[in-house]
Amino acid sequence: MPHVQNGQAGGPHAHHGGHAIDLDVPPNRLRRLSSTVTKAAYTTDHDWHKRNPVVRFWLWYTSWAIPGLGMFSEAYIIFSLGLIKPLQSALYPTCFKTHTACSAETTHVQNYIQVCGIIVGMLTFGLLGDRIGRRWGSRIVATIMLTGTILLTFTPLVANPAGYLNYFIVAATWYGFGVGGEYPMASASAAERSQSDLHWRSRRGEQVVLTFSGQGMGNFINGCVILIVMSIYNLTGPTLDPIKSRNTIMIQFAVGAAVSVFLVLWRYFKLQESK
Repeated sequence: MPHVQNGQAGGPHAHHGGHAIDLDVPPNRLRRLSSTVTKAAYTTDHDWHKRNPVVRFWLWYTSWAIPGLGMFSEAYIIFSLGLIKPLQSALYPTCFKTHTACSAETTHVQNYIQVCGIIVGMLTFGLLGDRIGRRWGSRIVATIMLTGTILLTFTPLVANPAGYLNYFIVAATWYGFGVGGEYPMASASAAERSQSDLHWRSRRGEQVVLTFSGQGMGNFINGCVILIVMSIYNLTGPTLDPIKSRNTIMIQFAVGAAVSVFLVLWRYFKLQESK
């Protein structure tokens, strides 16, 4: 198989059978290669996988961890909606305990409304993905997820219990819409990265699975964040303080928002996937 290098005076060339073969590959084509690993393999460093174990592990980890941040953020937020229910009950008892301000049926809507947004998002971006491109599709869904997380972060500031529940449902639905778009974008992008890189081409399934493994990590980290914040506030026992419960809800959502900010910035300024 030809070995690709950059020429000193001209464009890239390949060595095949001891002979140099010039390749007509413009520099902007090289810049569009999908991943950091691919770019390194086709430019100056041909033995990236033979370097010291720390660098090799870092390249392997970032090759799926950064693309999987969308799945991490999705699981962090979606699974938190069930973990914060005791905190919501302490903050809005008339809505989640006695149901004098909100009906029991309405409070149950928040348990599954995000799934409706996910379904619509999957259908929408699954259809538009090939038209707008994987890169712009990934940017758009990351932006939707960021705005949804910001909305969820400030929901506990609503004083009226019924107003809070309605606001929370809208924010969760909007976030779910972005999550639904992340599924087809993440899976297609993982497959394209593997296809464009000779080293990963035979390990396409591994890349897709590792990308989606961010879901498990997001769920785990969210539980840890909530427990840490509750321990800092000494928020334990059968009766939870409303103000501390409100702060805990906001802080754990804010951590998810910080991850989403990094995700959006990365996809707008660093992502080089094919269009």
